[in-house]
Amino acid sequence: MNKTRQLLYRTKIAIDSTYHVYWTSLDLSIKGALIAAFVSLLVVYIQKEQQDKKDKDQQTQTEQNKLKYLNFLINDSYKTLDYYNEGVISMVKNYKENPFVVSNLPTYVPYGINSIATKINQEEYYLASVNQFKTGEVAELLQLYSHLNFQYTLAVDHYKKEFPILINLRDTYYDNLTNLTKSVNQFILSESKKKLTGNEKVIFDEINALAGEVNNNLTIQTNQDIWLKDSKVAFVEKLERILDARGMALHQNLLKECKSVKIEHAKYLSHSFNVIGGMEISRRNQQDMLKRIKKTGQPLFDYIESLKRNSKL
Repeated sequence: MNKTRQLLYRTKIAIDSTYHVYWTSLDLSIKGALIAAFVSLLVVYIQKEQQDKKDKDQQTQTEQNKLKYLNFLINDSYKTLDYYNEGVISMVKNYKENPFVVSNLPTYVPYGINSIATKINQEEYYLASVNQFKTGEVAELLQLYSHLNFQYTLAVDHYKKEFPILINLRDTYYDNLTNLTKSVNQFILSESKKKLTGNEKVIFDEINALAGEVNNNLTIQTNQDIWLKDSKVAFVEKLERILDARGMALHQNLLKECKSVKIEHAKYLSHSFNVIGGMEISRRNQQDMLKRIKKTGQPLFDYIESLKRNSKL
């Protein structure tokens, strides 16, 4: 062991001696050149370190800005989903109270949803999240928004397409209902000029009484939507029962018109039920996705909060 130490010591002395002899034997100009070269290398190294730090700081700032913007877009998307959620809840409530009340769907421009799904470079935002808070949840978050954008666009476009169809079906029912009341009034006017007996007299009296009820209700109730809601039970079905039970060949046209109005009523209710039901399903799906977004995005939200706290220090 002592021999090894002695050998290492002698080697060090030999290296130091050789270096001293070599350095002292050099010309001053060579020494100056070597020193200048060393200083230049040192300056280059320091500049590179400073530039690397500057680039890293710039990259960090850029990534932080991306994640702040992503957080802004997510918060904006909440407004869109809230508008849709509240709008559909109101539509369903109105529909249950009166299916003939057709509400227009209030919407908030889906800037956040659409931007996350189709505008931003998702790979860059994912890499920024991995670099800044070392987890991969943002990848799932971006996938959720791509799916949400598809579902939201599909639901809104579907309603925009179906809304005028609903209005048209409702107007068609109203027009046919109005024509039926006119036909009944014309029937009463025509039959009142005749000397009726038997079944004809019974039919006339029952239809005349029904028309009186309807006309009184229409005079008192000026709300068209309420009349549309009540008309099937209060008028159309009663008229159909009178004509079916006591009707004669002379009254078949009136009965056909009555049944035709019932068909239009059924068309409207069936279509409106499907439209409102579809909107409600879409609303529930969106709310489920919103819960997943808030859970999956928690690391991002925590990171943004930490940036806010640090900026106040």
